[in-house]
Amino acid sequence: MKYTFIIGFSDEQRLLSGTQSWSGKTFEDIKKTFDFSLLNNDLIDVSYAYYSKATDKQKFVRVLKIIDLFVNDTSITINYSVGDEQAFTSETLKLKVLKILRIDKIIEQNSYMPFCSILNNSQVERIFSKDNLIDKVNGFIKQSDWLSIYNLFKPIEDISKNNAVWNDVDLLSVVSFATAKLSEVYINLKHTFNKDEEKFKFLAQQKKYRQITELLRKRCIELNPENPSYYSNLGYTHYQYSRELTQIGGRRDGKPLDEIEIAIKYLDKALELNPTRLNDLYRKGMMLTELYPKLSLFSRNRPEADKYKEVNVKIQEGIDAFELVIKYYGEIPIEDVYNKKRYRKEYIKSCYDVARAYSDLVSNNWDEVVYLLSLDYNINENDEVKYIPKDLENIEKAIKNIANCSINDNYDFLNNPTQNFNLEDLASFNGSVEGVYKLYCLAKYNFTKFWILSGYGQRPNEKANEFRDLAEGFYKKALDFNWSKEKERSDKSFIAERLCRLYISKKQYDEATKVILPFIRKRTDYYIRYSYASALMLNGHFEEAKYQIKLAQENIQSNKEMWLGHFISACSDLRNNNLESSKTNLKKALDQAKNDGKTNIDSLLIAQGFISIKENDKPSAFKFLGQALDINPYRVSIQKRVPNWQPKEDEV
Repeated sequence: MKYTFIIGFSDEQRLLSGTQSWSGKTFEDIKKTFDFSLLNNDLIDVSYAYYSKATDKQKFVRVLKIIDLFVNDTSITINYSVGDEQAFTSETLKLKVLKILRIDKIIEQNSYMPFCSILNNSQVERIFSKDNLIDKVNGFIKQSDWLSIYNLFKPIEDISKNNAVWNDVDLLSVVSFATAKLSEVYINLKHTFNKDEEKFKFLAQQKKYRQITELLRKRCIELNPENPSYYSNLGYTHYQYSRELTQIGGRRDGKPLDEIEIAIKYLDKALELNPTRLNDLYRKGMMLTELYPKLSLFSRNRPEADKYKEVNVKIQEGIDAFELVIKYYGEIPIEDVYNKKRYRKEYIKSCYDVARAYSDLVSNNWDEVVYLLSLDYNINENDEVKYIPKDLENIEKAIKNIANCSINDNYDFLNNPTQNFNLEDLASFNGSVEGVYKLYCLAKYNFTKFWILSGYGQRPNEKANEFRDLAEGFYKKALDFNWSKEKERSDKSFIAERLCRLYISKKQYDEATKVILPFIRKRTDYYIRYSYASALMLNGHFEEAKYQIKLAQENIQSNKEMWLGHFISACSDLRNNNLESSKTNLKKALDQAKNDGKTNIDSLLIAQGFISIKENDKPSAFKFLGQALDINPYRVSIQKRVPNWQPKEDEV
């Protein structure tokens, strides 16, 4: 029997040296895989060299002719000559040999491939066999022909009966990739299918693909429970499904919160085996900081306070995951060009998303009530206006991370860095993250810093105003900067709405209505109409403001803050001295808030107090405002007004 050497080389210089030796642990690992007493120079067949570094995986395999072989108790040395390149890559050869070593139980399933492997004739034939299923599958993968892969194994429900396939972990993993691709539902079902019957038939097939994917990936874990990538793949299956269940016009045949829980369970197992898996850390962060809060905050089956507390705990867990991505990426040596490039996108997006998550932890980043009820009135430098220090800490972390994202996502700047750079210009670049989004976030987070430093809008000051001015510049640039070609049809109304808020805070109501008006259309989102209505009301256009609220409340399903619409209408009536209508709308707001489980209703109580004052009912006014202060004792304007409205003894 002839034997073939399969040898890994770190670079071409080592390969062309013509000699190679192994000793110590490396030699011991090689000895475990082959009985060298069977071998002599006459039994060595044509051999092959591959490049072992990941950066060289696409380099072609070279033929080797072994000239001399020297083996003793402590080392092995070979002399060889280097022949022609072969028509397959180092990666292809390495994967095939590794698979044979594992299937033939020469090495353990979770073991790495030795730098020198010695195969017999039949094993070498399996490498080059044209009937090799994995070759057929890989050929279809190159063409993204997922259905042909699926059809190779039909009926796939019986795949467990084919022992050769059912016990081939590498093949099963590749097939599961194909079925996972087939199972995807990233389309708007309402726009794609005219009939429910067609939609349900499609979803039934997608469900079948997903169930097969789960089956195959669980089998991979059974075959090799020490390989973190198999847990990661199964976790991704549930992550993908949770995203599909939450996208606009997407499927609704599952429970996204359950899918998130299962996905995190498997990702955590993968991270337990290898804590530096950046993809898994990023996906975990996304589920905990984006998907979970969206699903939980608008669920109406638990009290609001408990809901927000639970969500904030999850957001912090997600932040921890993003921070680990940033940390581990920073620890990759600069010389490791391959991995620096491979994980750069996860690093950039983690900077972006951890900034968003820190911003989401801020307890109060906007409160239209301050302006609708003039709660910033008559507050001077002697009044004690407070903010929560943790809010400032979180928003400063958000600003730091979005700045890092903007800097590191700009290839032009990284290739030619300058000491004095303009952050607005750096963010104006479409890289891993859209330039528009980076500019928007820079604006949003700087405005939030203004908001906090001004005591949540109650008392603007010179220091706070600096950040509002910065925000205004970033918002304007975001509106002006072009989307990438992939997103060129995307809307910018959400940016105009934020700039409208900023102008409201500056009491520039003409500018507020002017900037948002071009985005008021037939199907405008409710929150945009709310801000537009607020600007109209503050500018004295009371009836038009109420009309915009009416339009915003037409679609109950998409409006998650119906109570706020009633409240803005009540404020508009109050300013217009239409007290009866104001009381009616305020009652609607209170009833809706109660129905939604909303407990922080101090704004509604303040409005009731103001109505009572206009009706010259000071006892009621004092009662309502006192109750409002019990809920939120930081409203300085109300603190100052309550003593003046407290009824005298003969008025009680």
